[in-house]
Amino acid sequence: MDEHKKRPLDNPNSVDIESTKKSRGADVTDRSFKAVIVKNLPRSYNNGKIKKIFQDCGSMQNIETCDSIDHASRFARLEFSSHNEALAALTKTYKKIGSNEIEVKLLQDSTLWMTNFPPNYSNKNIRNLLLNIGIAAISIRLPSHRYNSNRRFCYIDVYSKEECETAAEKLNGIELGHYKLVVKISNPAEKEKRSDAGLLERRELFVRNLNPSSLEKDHLQSIFGKFGTIEHITIPKSSSDINNGCAFITFLNKEDTDNALSLNKTEIDERIISVQLADNKAYLERKELLNILNSRNQRKKEFFVSIYPISDKISKEHILAYISENLKINSGEVTKIFLANDLNGALVHFSDRHIAAKCCVKLDKTKFMNKMIHVGTISDLKSYKIDTSQRESNHTISSHKDLNILLKQNEPKDNTQEYSPSSTSKPEMTNDDFRKMFVGN
Repeated sequence: MDEHKKRPLDNPNSVDIESTKKSRGADVTDRSFKAVIVKNLPRSYNNGKIKKIFQDCGSMQNIETCDSIDHASRFARLEFSSHNEALAALTKTYKKIGSNEIEVKLLQDSTLWMTNFPPNYSNKNIRNLLLNIGIAAISIRLPSHRYNSNRRFCYIDVYSKEECETAAEKLNGIELGHYKLVVKISNPAEKEKRSDAGLLERRELFVRNLNPSSLEKDHLQSIFGKFGTIEHITIPKSSSDINNGCAFITFLNKEDTDNALSLNKTEIDERIISVQLADNKAYLERKELLNILNSRNQRKKEFFVSIYPISDKISKEHILAYISENLKINSGEVTKIFLANDLNGALVHFSDRHIAAKCCVKLDKTKFMNKMIHVGTISDLKSYKIDTSQRESNHTISSHKDLNILLKQNEPKDNTQEYSPSSTSKPEMTNDDFRKMFVGN
């Protein structure tokens, strides 16, 4: 090793800790301020060998690697517990490992934000997009679908600012089927407020049965503005520019929103209007999933199969593509997919219970996204989660409010809360029952 090339922290050319702190005085906790990129590692180096090199710098929370474009060496992204530990890792730059002299630098200005790619895209598809323009994607981070199964974006770390700019220039706006890709350089300092912040913070109202003839923003402002400051008003219209008497009104403060609910079932412009808090799609899906899991309607459950364990990064589109390809069925045979991330699984509803049985027989104990999965009944999924949670940590179950609801022992007493309730009840079908049904038909 060339010790004279090793850069000490007190070297005038070393990175100044103060200069690398977050702008606007923010606390240095962002993952990009705790990460370094390592270049020119030997191809034979795995995570264990890389960890050994940097173990004296601090605690590593995550290590990701990828081959260089010419496959002659490897890149690595190391995430440490603190910013200072990442700075300590910089002392390893110019270290010789065999015939390779590695380079280590902080992860700065080299992260891409990508969205609006096709829903069935996986890490491999995204990585290939970068490879096609001669750039190695060192790290790809997809969002969790635990609380919103419709999220579709990712963060991609590349080696340099120049590569980041090139990728944004070449990939942004390209057509991928019916989707126009959006690729931007990620900048936490310029993070915009979410467009659905009012919905998530319960500051948005959904108003129905308004009189279309007098439905104007100024008119709604005069009616609802007396309760407080309105952030914005949206009046949805159809393609023929016709409104059906609905509007979304977002207040600046939650308290004003709650007060405006007093207009529910009051007469406005000779119509009795409905005023309710707006619910997002993710919330409604979770409510529907809870009803299915707690339902006593065994007949309806025969159309469902459960898939587990799966990562919360896996989307509905990934599951649909996997089932359609392996069962050789039309995607229309799958009527709905629910991501049950609290249970580390998913529920799939088929149009035909015989196809559900076939799915159980053919896909149980097969590989999906490089991991062996089980395919069974709704009860199988719930039992699996209970079993694994009790073995690993009893705290895991008690810490999730939704999980307590999903796994409660008592069946719901109010049949109106069930998913497609039935007056008849019979024991839920097991995997053997599914096999008999499939073989017999």
